[in-house]
Amino acid sequence: MSEDVVSSEHSSEPLMKIGVVARLTGVSAHTVRKWEERYGAVQPVRGAGGERLYSQDEVTRIALLKRLTDQGHGIRQLAGLALDRLRDTANSAAATARNVVHPPGELRVALLGSALVAAAEFPLRRAANIAVVGTADIDIATGFEPSQLSEFSGQTDALIIECPVVTAASPTLLASCRDAVGAADCVVAYSYSTKPRLREIEALGMISVRLPVDAGELVRTVRTFLRSESVRAPVDTPASESTPPATESAHSLSRTQLLAIASHKSELQCECPEHLANIILTLQAFEAFSLQC
Repeated sequence: MSEDVVSSEHSSEPLMKIGVVARLTGVSAHTVRKWEERYGAVQPVRGAGGERLYSQDEVTRIALLKRLTDQGHGIRQLAGLALDRLRDTANSAAATARNVVHPPGELRVALLGSALVAAAEFPLRRAANIAVVGTADIDIATGFEPSQLSEFSGQTDALIIECPVVTAASPTLLASCRDAVGAADCVVAYSYSTKPRLREIEALGMISVRLPVDAGELVRTVRTFLRSESVRAPVDTPASESTPPATESAHSLSRTQLLAIASHKSELQCECPEHLANIILTLQAFEAFSLQC
C-alpha cells in the first residue's frame, strides 16, 4: 500500500494523507488544516506519528466545502453541517446553477461515476468554455433509474460516463443515459472492451476514451470532438452475446482510493505509485471483463 494511503486502528478502510486529499479536492493542505483547527469543519484521525489521516467521507466533505465556498457560502456557516446536509446544500446550489443561462459557445457537461468525478471534475470546472452542470455516482454496470438523471434533463450538452468494463448491455445502457437527459453527445471512459462493442458505441454516436484518462486529455477530447458536426458512419454490429453468471471478488481498495494513489508525486519525482495504481485499476477491470469470456 502507498505511504499516502494507509490503514489505521481507528478505521477499517484505507485512509489518505493530507497531500493526497489536497490533490483530489483542489483544496490546499494549509486550507484543510485551517478549516479543521479554526472551524472544526473536518475531523481527521491521527496516525501513529501524529499525521492527519482522512477517510473517503472526509474527502467528500472537503470537496463539498470547496464547491460551496467557491459559490460564496461562508465556511463558518458550513463547518457544523453533517455530510448529508452538505450534499443537500450542494445539490440545491447546483439546481440553481442549472437554471443560469450559460454564454453561447459554452459546453454544459455532466459527469457520471465516482472515480471519474474524483479525477476529472475540478480540471473540467477550471477549463474555459466548459460548464460542469452536475455529477452523479452512478454505476452503469448495475443499471440506473431515469429519476437519477432527471436533474440534468434539458440542461446538459454532453455526458461523460465511467464504464470500466463494456459488456453486451453497455451500449444500450449508455445510450439510454444520454437520451434520458437529452444530451447531444456522450464520452465513455472505459478500461476493457471488445472491438465490436466499441464499434457499437461509435455507431450510437458516442466517443470512447481509455481509462485511466488524463484530465487534460479529457478536456481536449470534450473540446475537440463534442463540437464536431461530422457524421459517424454506422457499422454492422454483432448480435448481443449472452454473459454467463459470475461473481467478481471484493477489492481491498476502491477505484477512488487507487486514483488517490495514482495522483501521488513524491519529492524524488518518482512515478511508481502512479504506475502501480494504474496497473491495479487495469487488472481489476480485466478481472471483470474476463468473467464474460
